[in-house]
Parts: sequence; C-alpha cells; structure tokens
Amino acid sequence: MDPAEAKFRELVAAASGLQDERRWEEAGRTWIEAARTAVDARAVLAARQCLLAASEAFRRDDRLGPAERALETLLSLGPDAVQRAAARIQLAGIRSAKGDRDGASALQVEDLGADVPPAVRAIGIDVAIAIAWQWGSRDELRSLVERLAEVEGADGVAVAFRRAQLRRADGDLEGAEQAYRALVARLSVDDAPGAAVGAASAQAELAEVMVLAGRPDEGLALYEAAVASQAQAGRGSLSWLAEAGRVRAAREAGLDVLTTRLEQGLAYALDRQLVTVAVVLDAALGEAMGARDPAAAALRLERAVADADRVGLRHAAGRARLALAALSGEPRRRALLDRAVVDLADDVPWRLRAERERDRP
Repeated sequence: MDPAEAKFRELVAAASGLQDERRWEEAGRTWIEAARTAVDARAVLAARQCLLAASEAFRRDDRLGPAERALETLLSLGPDAVQRAAARIQLAGIRSAKGDRDGASALQVEDLGADVPPAVRAIGIDVAIAIAWQWGSRDELRSLVERLAEVEGADGVAVAFRRAQLRRADGDLEGAEQAYRALVARLSVDDAPGAAVGAASAQAELAEVMVLAGRPDEGLALYEAAVASQAQAGRGSLSWLAEAGRVRAAREAGLDVLTTRLEQGLAYALDRQLVTVAVVLDAALGEAMGARDPAAAALRLERAVADADRVGLRHAAGRARLALAALSGEPRRRALLDRAVVDLADDVPWRLRAERERDRP
C-alpha cells in the first residue's frame, strides 16, 4: 500500500473513532488532516468527503469558525451536486447560529433540485424552517412544513416535530402537548443516530408548553431531563438553551435560582460566536437576577433586547422586552409591552402574555 494511502486510512479510522466517542473537536481536526493528505495525493473526491465530515464534527461541537472554513474549502474543490447542497445547507445553519440573517437566507429550498436525494432535500427544508422560526412568519413556516411533508412523508419525525411547534405557536397548547409526548415516546425507543438528541429537543419544547399552560413544575422536570440528555450527547448549545428554559421554569414555579450555570453558558456561546444562543442566555440571566438585583437585571435585559434587535430576532427581543417591562415603571413599561406585542405577533401564547401584562392596571 502506498504510504500516503496508508496514512489517509489511518486518519479516517482515527477520526471515525473520535466521532464514536463524541470527541467532536478532535474528530474535526483529524478529518481536516485526512483531507490535506488526500489533497496532497490528488484524491480530491476523498478530500471533499473528509471536509464535509470535518464540518459536521465541528458543528456538533459548536465550533462555527472551523466548520465554516471547512465548507468554504470544500466548495472551492468543485463538489458534486449532492456535496454542494449539503455544504450550502450546513453553511446556512452556521450563519443562522451566528445571527447572520442574509447569510442564512441565502439557502433557497428551490435550489435543492431533483438531482439532490430526498433525504438531503428534507434536511435542507428543515434547516430553512429553523431559519424561518427566527426571522420568518407563521404563514412562511406553514408553507415550509407542508413542503417538508411532501419530501419526508407525512409521518416523518421532522414533520411531526415542526407541526407540534406550529400548534404551540398557534396557541393550541393541548394539541402541542399531545404531539410532543407522542414524539418523545417514539424517539425514546428509536436507536437511530440522533434519536436521543431529537427526544431531548422534543422534551425541551414540551417543557415550554407546560410553562405556558401554567404547569411550571412539570416544565421544570422536563427541562432538567433535556439539559442532561443534550449534555450527554455532547450538544452544548442545545443543552445551554434547555438550561435557560429550566431557569425560567424554576422562576415561574416560585423557586430561587442560581445564575452560575447560565453565566458559564453565556461564556461558551460568546466564545463560539453563537449569537442567537447568547441572546437567549443573556435574557434568561436578566430574568433570574430580577428579584435580587433589579438594576443589574434591567441592564442585562436591555443588552439582550439590543442584541436581538440588531440581528432581527423578533421573538427573542419580544420575550426580553416582556421581562424588562416587569422591572420598569410607567410610561416605559407600557411602551415596552406595546413593542413586545408586535415582536411576538407570530407566537400566540407569548403575544397573549404580553397583551395581558400591557392591559393589566
């Protein structure tokens, strides 16, 4: 065997082993080394495959910069249609996490044509839905979910998850609860890759439904399970988002909460350019600090509002304004709630909360 080929095989085996152990950053760096070895040997096809694997490993570790660079290098090596589509889908997700609306919106579902396998198209549509949750409207979401159902099938896991999200956004909390419970049960017995992460994500969504339905104790238990599951799976950003929800649920249940973990999560998000995660954690920190240090809490919530407005995250801005209003006197309280109602127009339960607070004497 050629020495270069032997080295390449050794690196691929090592990277695969590191992935199995969920040592994502080390796996990503090893895939990059394998790609360089392949390029030196002029095995461009193998190099492109390694770069795609490297990006996925870095993304799972929330290392957005290295993931983005791996994909840009891949696109410079003349990928085939499937690799190009997969790279563009991953880039859209990365830029969405960085709060780059224009970069994320560059992914157009129409561009994922017939030469792209249905499984890849389904992933692309699901990423487009996730982007629309941050910047789009409910009508846009509904249209994308129906397109996903056409590709994945009406009984697909992603379709079930997204339809449950729409039920919650529409204010159908009972229907959303039933859908999420069915999804958690379904994924809990599924041994497919990613099923455990999907089950934990559904648990976190169900937890929010419980909080909105006035059952924060149940929401708290679900959030705690989601935090642990996502951390065990090595999905840092998802675990920290669930932690933000856990803190909110604890406050609504009347419990005092420590902010140490949220502060750790915010440092993690800022270090990795996770702009959208940082906004959520900053707002959760502000809410958690409200009872002990209202002035500091207000400053933190004002920063969360400013950051959310800067990148156009309307829902996050609306929720932060709702929390900030509770720490503000008139007439500022009323102005914040008026704007929160507008920000939350496409999220019925949260909009109703803002309206109730605004209309409260």
